[in-house]
Amino acid sequence: MLRPCFKTIEVQGFRSFGSERQLSEIDAPIAVYWGPNSKGKTNFAEAIEFLLTGQTVKRELLASRQDEFAGALRHAHLDPDVEVYVSAVVECQDGKLRTIKRTLDQDYAKQSDCQTTLTIDDVPATESDLLSLGIVLAQPPLRAPVLAQHTLNYLFTARPSDRSAYFKALLEVTDLDSFRDEVAALEAHLSPPDDPLLEKLEKAKCVPL
Repeated sequence: MLRPCFKTIEVQGFRSFGSERQLSEIDAPIAVYWGPNSKGKTNFAEAIEFLLTGQTVKRELLASRQDEFAGALRHAHLDPDVEVYVSAVVECQDGKLRTIKRTLDQDYAKQSDCQTTLTIDDVPATESDLLSLGIVLAQPPLRAPVLAQHTLNYLFTARPSDRSAYFKALLEVTDLDSFRDEVAALEAHLSPPDDPLLEKLEKAKCVPL
């Protein structure tokens, strides 16, 4: 049985995302998001984490004091009446499309966690409902199947059993096969640029040492 897959991801007001909703449509088993530094790639990954767990693990792993993350989820310059949410249309194991949405009700404060509302197809839901859709979460703190640079240090110092459980939630063998096949297929669409320096490099490779 195949795992659920995202068809669209929509973000508004979360972290660096502003008041206009940002919609990403995914039409392939594997999607690659590319961009220069400080353009929101990590925030996008954290948006998926927030959608599934209602939290961001960065607060648990990096903050010397948790109050450092007070007000960290809502865009700092957002009008108070703008809704902060992350939603996704997911194709589930039964082939049906369902909309999962997590709304930020109250941001992190100095002494308290954030408060959120989770819905599936506009009906209030819990994390057990996500499991019923086939969305598997790992053990805390890395509960969401999202791997980011700030989680690597914890991951590689965790117990082998915890590390194994995390990667089982993150990937299947078939996922790795799909990734390998997609990368191999790119070769047919790529051609080296017409660059005289590259031509000189190729000639240099033939010079006997």
